[in-house]
Amino acid sequence: MKQLIAQQVQFILLMTISGMSLMAGYDALRLIRWWIPHGKVMIAIEDLLYWTVVSVPVFYLFLVYHDGVIRWYGVVAVFSGIVLYEYAFSRPIRQRLTAVLDPWKRKWQRRIRRARQKCHEKMKKKARKWQKAIAKKKARVYNK
Repeated sequence: MKQLIAQQVQFILLMTISGMSLMAGYDALRLIRWWIPHGKVMIAIEDLLYWTVVSVPVFYLFLVYHDGVIRWYGVVAVFSGIVLYEYAFSRPIRQRLTAVLDPWKRKWQRRIRRARQKCHEKMKKKARKWQKAIAKKKARVYNK
């Protein structure tokens, strides 16, 4: 009996820790999104892929401890780990990281903006050359 109770306590702790690790991974994804802004569709796709992929290890824990039967207290433990990580660790860490990385982010975005502008200017020049070449060919064809 003691062994069964110890195993259930271990399962609940593992599920809580897995919930916390899921949110730590999601924080990494949020940091990438903060650094490189994404559109709503891309965010939805990333979220769908992330939560689909990370559900596999959680289900594996259910498989190992309960032969794949999803127990309500395991799900509650995962969600409590998510909430615990979000309020205890994630928010303070994100605030500090934002304060530290914000100047670098601005520099990075300026560099990207400049590179885009240069690329856009080069593409405009090439487009003008192509337009002139096409206009010359049209003139040759129609003048004959």
